[in-house]
Amino acid sequence: MIRGPAPHGDDRPTTVSAPARGRPGEVLTMADRLRRGALCALCAALLAPLVASVPARAAAADLDKLDRTVFDDPQWGAPDADGKLYVVLHLDQPTVLDLYLGTGYPVGDPRPAARRALERVAAVVAKRQAPSRAFVDRTGATVLSTYVAATNGFMVEATRAQVEALTRTPGLARIYRAPELYPMLGNAVPTIGANRVLQELGVSGKGSHVAVIDTGIDYDHVSLGGKGGDSYQKNDPATVELNSFPTDKVIGGYDFAGRNYTGGNRPVPDGDPLDEAGHGTHVGGIVGGLLGNRQVPHGVAPDAGLVALKVFGARGGTNIYADAIEWAVKANTGLPVLGHKARVDVINMSLGSSWALGVDSAIGVTLSAVRAGIVVVASAGNSGNAAFVTGSPAASQFAVSVASTYASGQRTDKIQVIRSGETEDIEAVEADPSLTVQITGTGERRAPLMAFGTGCDDAAPHPDATGNIALVEYGGCNEWEKLDNIAKSGGVGAVVYNPAGGLTTIGVDWKEEPATIPAFMIPGPDGQRLRQRLDGGQAITAVLSPDFKGSLERDRLADVISPFSSRGPSRGGQFKPDVAAPGSNIVAPAMGSGEKPVTLSGTSMAGPMVAGVAALLIERLRKDGLIPVDQPMSPAVGLGAQEVAAMLVNYADAKVWQDANGGTAAPLAWGGSGRVNAFRTVRSDTIVTAGDIASFNYGIDAFDMVTEDQREFNVKNLGGAPKHYKTAVHFMDPSDQGKGVEFWASKEMFTVQPKDYATLNLHLRVTPDKLKPFTATGGQRVMVPGAGLNNAEYDAHLVVTEVDENGEPVPNGDVARVPIYILPRAASNLRLEPDPIKVSPSTGKGQVAVINDGEGQGNAELFALVGQDPVEQLVDPRINVENVGARVVSGAGGARSIEFAVVTRRKRMTPFDSRVHVLVDTDRNGSLDWEVYNDDPDFLLTGGRRASGEQWNILRRIAGTTPIQYTNVIYLQGATSRYTDANLNTRIIVLRADAAQLGYAPGQPIAFNAVVLHDTIFTDIRGATRNEPFDVVPDGAVGVVNNAVHVVGGARLAFDEANLGFGLDRWSVPLGGRSSTNVTLTRREGGTLGKVLAVFPMNLPVLGDNQVSTIEVGEFVPPPTTVPTDTPAATPTPTNTPGPTVPPTHTPIVIPTLRPTPTTGTGPTWRKVYLPKAVKSDN
Repeated sequence: MIRGPAPHGDDRPTTVSAPARGRPGEVLTMADRLRRGALCALCAALLAPLVASVPARAAAADLDKLDRTVFDDPQWGAPDADGKLYVVLHLDQPTVLDLYLGTGYPVGDPRPAARRALERVAAVVAKRQAPSRAFVDRTGATVLSTYVAATNGFMVEATRAQVEALTRTPGLARIYRAPELYPMLGNAVPTIGANRVLQELGVSGKGSHVAVIDTGIDYDHVSLGGKGGDSYQKNDPATVELNSFPTDKVIGGYDFAGRNYTGGNRPVPDGDPLDEAGHGTHVGGIVGGLLGNRQVPHGVAPDAGLVALKVFGARGGTNIYADAIEWAVKANTGLPVLGHKARVDVINMSLGSSWALGVDSAIGVTLSAVRAGIVVVASAGNSGNAAFVTGSPAASQFAVSVASTYASGQRTDKIQVIRSGETEDIEAVEADPSLTVQITGTGERRAPLMAFGTGCDDAAPHPDATGNIALVEYGGCNEWEKLDNIAKSGGVGAVVYNPAGGLTTIGVDWKEEPATIPAFMIPGPDGQRLRQRLDGGQAITAVLSPDFKGSLERDRLADVISPFSSRGPSRGGQFKPDVAAPGSNIVAPAMGSGEKPVTLSGTSMAGPMVAGVAALLIERLRKDGLIPVDQPMSPAVGLGAQEVAAMLVNYADAKVWQDANGGTAAPLAWGGSGRVNAFRTVRSDTIVTAGDIASFNYGIDAFDMVTEDQREFNVKNLGGAPKHYKTAVHFMDPSDQGKGVEFWASKEMFTVQPKDYATLNLHLRVTPDKLKPFTATGGQRVMVPGAGLNNAEYDAHLVVTEVDENGEPVPNGDVARVPIYILPRAASNLRLEPDPIKVSPSTGKGQVAVINDGEGQGNAELFALVGQDPVEQLVDPRINVENVGARVVSGAGGARSIEFAVVTRRKRMTPFDSRVHVLVDTDRNGSLDWEVYNDDPDFLLTGGRRASGEQWNILRRIAGTTPIQYTNVIYLQGATSRYTDANLNTRIIVLRADAAQLGYAPGQPIAFNAVVLHDTIFTDIRGATRNEPFDVVPDGAVGVVNNAVHVVGGARLAFDEANLGFGLDRWSVPLGGRSSTNVTLTRREGGTLGKVLAVFPMNLPVLGDNQVSTIEVGEFVPPPTTVPTDTPAATPTPTNTPGPTVPPTHTPIVIPTLRPTPTTGTGPTWRKVYLPKAVKSDN
């Protein structure tokens, strides 16, 4: 039996040392596949420091414990003004929680024996940690936080030299840069059924405690238990005044940050978690805002207690959210904490960083929270419908990740645009009042609309906007900077649009002084349409008016996914988010207003909806005696936090929609299991758990033969009488039925006794030759949701229905669902024979057979092998280069491209996991001239604030080499050379460069280096216990400075047509399943025969040589007797065609020489693009 992610998913990869081939019709279980290879459990490795024993003192050269991005990664921000870095040291030691749970006592047990056990294990941990702490102190570094409960280690402020010294810390497991996260920005409560819970079930969250890890809470607001009026203005946020805090509503908490903390400087904690930014107040009000304030809707759980754990200052980001989780775990375990202590039942984190930045550290601390009896809820992020963009800590498998939808009965803001006498209403969201003045204060603004670009400082000089309303693009810099530039240019208002998607509330920078012009955000498509009309010379008048606030009815948007909501799957290819909840246009308390509301949008607003439902559920379970009163949840004395989290998923309404027409369901990887349903969740008596919470994560996988699997799930009956159940599996898209993926439960009907559970299995069978076409291939579609993933994903639910003895559904009985996610493809199983390829002396020719033993179609891509690199122990295998090949191909119209194949030793889940650079010395004068590398064009051109999912070959001119100095110009290539040959779950990438643009001239050699480095967005790869975040071929003097590669001297790879002793009649060979063909090789006089590098991108992505082969070419002395021939039925119409279209002709590599780069004329086209400043993506 296999449990956990699918065998070839990167979160817990299974690697096979040789191709797992089988006979036609053979059924192979996943267990068989495992027995044929070796296991590599990444998740276990990530969690090992939490449970391992203390090792011997670290050796003097333990630089392999250091994540080099501590120094060099701009995504983490620069060191502070004093050159200090903020790093986390994880010790290879158990936590207090680990040792305490090992004693057999439940978390929070008040009995004296349990308290003595806790004191003993706390003393043990302190004693074991003492030598490490003493060593850290001796380096001169400053310990800012000490962790003993959620994890074991320290957060430290240190110089570069001190960080190097810290690698010798006794018991050290790993050092990494503290991840920097950002906040993720009335009818919602009825939409999720929370009003029915209050009115019909009498449950209001009383006795449940929700920790809001955020910007703090304005506990002076009437909706949050305060007196209102000017109480907030009289409250010093750095001091707890007499009788001010805690309150009956905000029952505890602590300020870990201080007013001036920004995430890039040292926090100054104090005991007062008063909100100074507004975000946490809004979030807290959604969770548990009180009844009785007519101006502000009440929260989901109005009687729940709130615990304010403040990890943000008045503006900026944070890297101390783990301190707040540590506080909560300590509080539940019984350890002392700073501030006002309170038990925590639920944690809400409406914060994060896109692309799962820092997910490795999030896994450990969220697991500790769950073990301490805490349901962890986290917002998925606001980066829109881009595959794999879902954020961290929500990407942790132990957190309930929440997407955003529209609520029913919504009324939204609008703006009006007038063109040619016709008036159009456009949905809009006003900017947050902390960012800029409000339209209610300025009055109506009616003025011509003009295009203002991005409005950022680096776009200066700005156009004269006097008397105009500016249409400005979202991102590139903070929104205050945009509005300030518009105002300085004479603009009277701003309309902001996000080309990547829909609406969110702008204003996450929290400047001390707000901007001076009103601003509204509109959906991306509307903004692009207006921009096109303005660019076409059309005159448009825009109207911003207080009368338009809440004036647009949006009933048709109920349960439609918010366009800004971040799509999954997670970076490792696993199912996320888990559920959805209303997050668009949510009305909740406004910080500092006394008793007034503010409307905000974002997954920040969706997360606390789910946290509030968890609080309602916990109250009900405590009333029923299923959770101890005044104690944390623990499976030792009742239900555990995982089971409570599972119910949130089990009873979500099955579908959310992609659009307002209600005809197309959002995929699981965008909308989760469905929109949370408070009434069904709180009322129900059945729990179905599977995996880490409640899901079957098969992830991204490849199959070359019929394969079966089974995974456990548990069905628990919380009621007082036996329950009968019936199982079924429903595909979200009924047309997926019969297309190669089958699911069924081990029992169709079964009975569970009261307060008991049953364990069953979900069976999977994959038949690769019946699968849907796999469209997520090639640079044009590899990570694009619509053209790529949506068509290839299989979304389903295991449905467990309460039935009577006859198998009929019980009226108002329990119906629990568990989402099932798999992204399968039919794998080829290509190979070449014979090895070596022999050339006949009489004909000068030889043949090699290309054979596909697999069911799936694939392709053999053939290159001249130009370089091999030995294994380097200090380089992560995902970037450790093994082989490099080169070839020249001809495309339509005779356009020629040079292609470079780079093969690493271990697969990467997505092309974004690493970046491959080829640095070209075109004229071989020792000075590098060009760089070609892979990147998402939108990610590159917007400074990192959005992504398209495509992978392009980017050319960049090199101006100097010590270190490399780039021009600020990149070249977007024409269609022939544009797209990178990139796929999911592979160790192969093929870069392509326009030969003419490089200065191509036949007959001369070309020299280059191949460099692979970890991308700036993924820390769980770069955070592995390895030294170097890059590999270079051939080995030379190479470094990385601010993520820019520089090569200083050293050897280079070279390829010379004169030394290539063979040619092939085909360099790219597509081949159907269970078929073969021949390739003819022709000897060329005077050249060295060398080797052919063959890569098979669509083979199974396992270890060994299954996706790559190097074949020697040699002389042949007697002629061949038999050569495999073409299989007659081997030319089906491709359905799983990988990569870009194969060019019509191929030639051996031809060596270019440098020519001036053309900017006009005929032939291949490209365009110069000037890069923006790098920016973080604010969520």
